[in-house]
Amino acid sequence: MGLLACSGPGAGALIVKNNELAWSQVWIVAGLLGVSVVLYFVLHRAKIFPLLSAGLLALHPAWTISAYGGDCGFLKVDATRLFSLIAAAVFVIQTLVSLRAYELRTQHQFNDQDSVAE
Repeated sequence: MGLLACSGPGAGALIVKNNELAWSQVWIVAGLLGVSVVLYFVLHRAKIFPLLSAGLLALHPAWTISAYGGDCGFLKVDATRLFSLIAAAVFVIQTLVSLRAYELRTQHQFNDQDSVAE
């Protein structure tokens, strides 16, 4: 028969540890959101990415999942890691899309200058 609830010696310390891990992950998502917003305002590209990051932060398991029920907070920690991974992927995609758009815009400006010079 399996363990149905988090109890016994060390359960309280484990819950506290898992809560701390979850809160450290929320700061990662918040930091990625901040950089995503700055990147959007600098390059004016891909508004959807900061919105996705904001949604991830708003629904983050650090404040939507309790560590005090049943599993000592393991679900909360696993979910926060997943959210951090998704936020990182969103940021990487935003960076690639923004840099590609910037590269194309720069190429277009150089091509316009070359045609004017001729």
